[in-house]
Amino acid sequence: MNSAGTPTGPTASTGRGATARPAQVDRAVRAAQAAFPEWAATTRAQRQEALLSLADALVVRAQEFADAECRETGKIRRVVLEEEIPQCADQIRFFAGPARLPHSGAAGPSDD
Repeated sequence: MNSAGTPTGPTASTGRGATARPAQVDRAVRAAQAAFPEWAATTRAQRQEALLSLADALVVRAQEFADAECRETGKIRRVVLEEEIPQCADQIRFFAGPARLPHSGAAGPSDD
């Protein structure tokens, strides 16, 4: 499947993505279900660290994300690099804080 119809033109292709068959989707769902117990067993501190690592990676790879975003949407590169990516990283870091706090037992196992 092509990603087309971007601001660079109706036939411009920004990339290719695979189209999954039902059996492939079923395998992906089973894999996610199999991985869930391990994720559910992570501590709140580990989840917080995962979010902080994600934010750091976004900043480190900002040029790559900006390239993709500008190709796909036609946005102005400076806006993506100076406003959108930093704001996105800030939002991830913001939610990393509460990820460490208990909330009705839904946040994951205790760090104790």
